[in-house]
Amino acid sequence: GVYALAVQADNQVILAGACSGAGGGTYNYIARFRADGSLDTTFASGTGPDAPVRAVAVASDGRIVLGGDFTKFNGVDRLGIARLNADGSLDTSFDPGTGTDAPVWAVAVQPDAKVLIAGDFTEVGGVERTRYARLNPNGSADTGYEVGEGANALVRALALQSDTAIAIGGDFTRANGLPRNRVARIH
Repeated sequence: GVYALAVQADNQVILAGACSGAGGGTYNYIARFRADGSLDTTFASGTGPDAPVRAVAVASDGRIVLGGDFTKFNGVDRLGIARLNADGSLDTSFDPGTGTDAPVWAVAVQPDAKVLIAGDFTEVGGVERTRYARLNPNGSADTGYEVGEGANALVRALALQSDTAIAIGGDFTRANGLPRNRVARIH
């Protein structure tokens, strides 16, 4: 099935999920479709991720951030999080180190190129981060972004708000030590 979609500036659509083919082609968990709906076979994702992609976001520079269940992208270790160049190739300048210790369910890219992630993890790149975190533009955990206690259960969705706050949603009943019934606003 399809878990996530994102639209690039040129109206091409990135499709991600637990799918391996549609539109007359074969691909692993991620593909790009042209504005007319045809499969873009020039999208250079190679063998792609080794497991489903649950989230996708396109940065203002055209790079694509993926989150999911995968542990590798094109054979390179990328546990739960990876960034691709606009053409679909792995962006090796984004290295999340040991990645996440559980799947990433949601991703967003801030205007400053920092990456927000949410999911079921409790660690990101060797840093304790309970179910949501921010990464630096190079993929390392942003240690200046404190999440406190984080969320007490799975975070399934996140969205940037215009005032730089972040909205999260999921199965949790507490966020950063405060009672929050499945929806919270964090900074």
